Amino acid sequence: MPRLEIERGINGDTPERRRAVRQDRSVMPVADLRGWMREQRAKLSRRNDVAKAMDYMLKRWDAFTRLLDFSFV
Repeated sequence: MPRLEIERGINGDTPERRRAVRQDRSVMPVADLRGWMREQRAKLSRRNDVAKAMDYMLKRWDAFTRLLDFSFV
């Protein structure tokens, strides 16, 4: 489910409820993305521009996934 649809659906709920819904609807697709990126990255040369972009994101994964907890990030 797209992020904006999730946020519209939980607008006005308690912070605890919003966090629970975000975790429920977003964590698995993001975990799948991470696995897919690792698989694809292994197939690429370290000089490949896409590989560099994947390395950048994978190294900053914790910051990227912080949005699952806080919509204002």
